[in-house]
Amino acid sequence: MHILIAVVRCDLMSKKRKDDDFGAKVIDQLTAEAQESGTGYCWTTPSQP
Repeated sequence: MHILIAVVRCDLMSKKRKDDDFGAKVIDQLTAEAQESGTGYCWTTPSQP
């Protein structure tokens, strides 16, 4: 049972890393396109309360 849980967790973490990498690539591409077109796109993280 513990081996199955470890395998499933490993698969989920791998999927999450792939999703995170894809999201970062999308943000980079959007930023590059906005800079090239001069739209002034700026992405920042929300400030903490």
